[in-house]
Amino acid sequence: DGKLKDKEKLTFCDSKYNYCHPTLSDDGNLLVFSSDMPCEHAGLNLFYSKKENGNWTEPKPLNKINSDADEIFPMIEGKDLYFSSNGYNTQGGYDLFVAHKKDSSSEISDQWSNHFNLGGNINSALTQYVR
Repeated sequence: DGKLKDKEKLTFCDSKYNYCHPTLSDDGNLLVFSSDMPCEHAGLNLFYSKKENGNWTEPKPLNKINSDADEIFPMIEGKDLYFSSNGYNTQGGYDLFVAHKKDSSSEISDQWSNHFNLGGNINSALTQYVR
């Protein structure tokens, strides 16, 4: 009916870090979000948590996706993970990228690969706006 129910606090959240832009897989068992939690990359990075036996696992970084810039606004659509990044070779800042899920790996951090910039039909060059 479009109403939020079964609200629960995520046990892994720590007030020292920021958590933003959550997205859930279609089955509701995979959560991907941006955070400034520590990992091998600087900036905001994408992390994931799996729902196992009714509980969310400790988040792990999507290291094959993350850069030393910011990865934000993830969205899972079927086997695709869309996100925005100001890393890599962007056309104008926070370009949109997509990564495709490989079924061959059991570890989620290794399943998303071959991320690529969605290109000029979606992204544009950085422009200066004058008020």
